[in-house]
Amino acid sequence: MPPSLMNFEGRAVVIDPDIFAVGDVYELLSRDMGGKAIMARSGKNGRGYASSSRLMDCARLQHWQWEKQIDDLFALKRDYQPWIVLELEPPETVSAFEEEWNHFDTLNEKTKLLHNTRRTTQPWKIGLPFEDLHRIAQGVTKAGLKSRVKFMFGKTQTHKEHPDTKQRDLFFGLLRECLDKGVVTKEFLQAEIDRKYLRPTPSPCWNQPTPKRTWPRSARDLLPGEPKHKHSKGPKSVNLFGPLLCLCLTAVAVR
Repeated sequence: MPPSLMNFEGRAVVIDPDIFAVGDVYELLSRDMGGKAIMARSGKNGRGYASSSRLMDCARLQHWQWEKQIDDLFALKRDYQPWIVLELEPPETVSAFEEEWNHFDTLNEKTKLLHNTRRTTQPWKIGLPFEDLHRIAQGVTKAGLKSRVKFMFGKTQTHKEHPDTKQRDLFFGLLRECLDKGVVTKEFLQAEIDRKYLRPTPSPCWNQPTPKRTWPRSARDLLPGEPKHKHSKGPKSVNLFGPLLCLCLTAVAVR
């Protein structure tokens, strides 16, 4: 979509929503692409590229017709996996950039773009119920059905504490900055907490003695007049409408 939105001119950097800028993205935008149309990190397991973060020369991507390609995808005329790892692109038009421009769950002195790829430990969801939507959407595969049954009966696991506290602190520090600058409002933040997209309280381990922190430790810490540092076990009720609808739609599709 970005190439067409930019009238197939200039360059664009596209990233997933769970990627956070640690370095200056202009370094990526202004680098020498060596005549390539796309640059991205080499993919996991040696397959293709991780297109979750990519640099694009829009003028070289005029064959990217977003509406048609999306229609083809839903019409089952286009396979998602080779498309997303850029295997459908001419190999000579794609090259790899350094992994720090899409650093998978790694935050160190080299990191430029941090990507929280492990959904179970994404810092903004610690303690909230974990729903493996990727498997739930897989249809009538063994893994997909197993995830649906667990989701229906409330047997989902919860998001765990991230093993690297620096990544958690980075997220809430960036959120604090967005609030201070008016990019994010307190009303929006509260709405996301109510929808359980954002964890409201710190985990129990934060009640232990720790060095003085300069970052907020939870989303609730950023809202005035709210109790601080009380662990919430989350809702006990289970909404079965969504899973039942998914199962019904799957049954119809199979028929």
